[in-house]
Amino acid sequence: MSRLRLLLPRALGGAALGVGAASWLKRTVAVAEPAAEPAASPDADAPRYALFVPLEARRALGKLTQPGKAGAIALGERVSGTPALTAEEGASDGEFEVLAIASDGSTQSALVAVYPPYALGCRLPIVVLSAPDGADAEAAEAAAEALWGALEASGRLIIDRTRDGAPRRARLRSGEGEWAGVLARGRSATVRAPRRGAPLALARLPVVACAPSAWEKGECVRECGFCKFMKGGPCREQFVAWEACVERCRDDGADFVHECGAQTLQLKRCTDEHPEYYGALMADAEEAATERAAISSYEMDPAEAGSVSAN
Repeated sequence: MSRLRLLLPRALGGAALGVGAASWLKRTVAVAEPAAEPAASPDADAPRYALFVPLEARRALGKLTQPGKAGAIALGERVSGTPALTAEEGASDGEFEVLAIASDGSTQSALVAVYPPYALGCRLPIVVLSAPDGADAEAAEAAAEALWGALEASGRLIIDRTRDGAPRRARLRSGEGEWAGVLARGRSATVRAPRRGAPLALARLPVVACAPSAWEKGECVRECGFCKFMKGGPCREQFVAWEACVERCRDDGADFVHECGAQTLQLKRCTDEHPEYYGALMADAEEAATERAAISSYEMDPAEAGSVSAN
């Protein structure tokens, strides 16, 4: 559950905006997830997702690197060679199998098979594991893809593919688990793949579908459905200001209820002015306020409670 969905009730409740405001705020915890948003039609503006390797999977990849390269994962965060899909086209978290690992002496990479499978055409999905210091990520990915192409063209590495070109298995023609030698034009290479009779993959690890702009420090920072709902309405500006204030207080260790009172009040006023979008929130707030008032009418005064206990 989103942190903001939990903080917003406390903020409005502590802003002394009255029973209706407090109840409205509590109601936000149960705001519908993305289904409450207007249906988005797939178009050019739809978010595009790439496939990323989470931190725990990168650590596992470090154990598979070849001698002299163990743990040297400089760039292994993205699966290159995969299409930028939209959610409507099926972009989702999944897994990938490490089919083989190869190095040309400077750049080391893993050839992978992604599940659920994507239509990759003739491109190979690759995770760059290590590259020279200061190497450009795109250049390293291009060099790695060229190495895998050369290995396949040489006939030493056999790559089985699906109908739409996605690799599903890789093995050395010799049936051994490793090969080192020289390819065309004097290019040296080393390859590690499952030997004949061994499991068909070196490892199976998680992969995350994430917008590149949302991938931070090894994880996908996804926006909650409630935040999308709030930003999709006429009070977007007020909500963004409130959200920024809360994040600042979190970083500084301050009490956001007091520090963000002005932003909270502006947000509440705005939602009051736009019942056409936030009407469901307000209707439930009124119902909650009525229920709370009814309960309060039956609460016993503390002094009366004390006298009853004494008897």
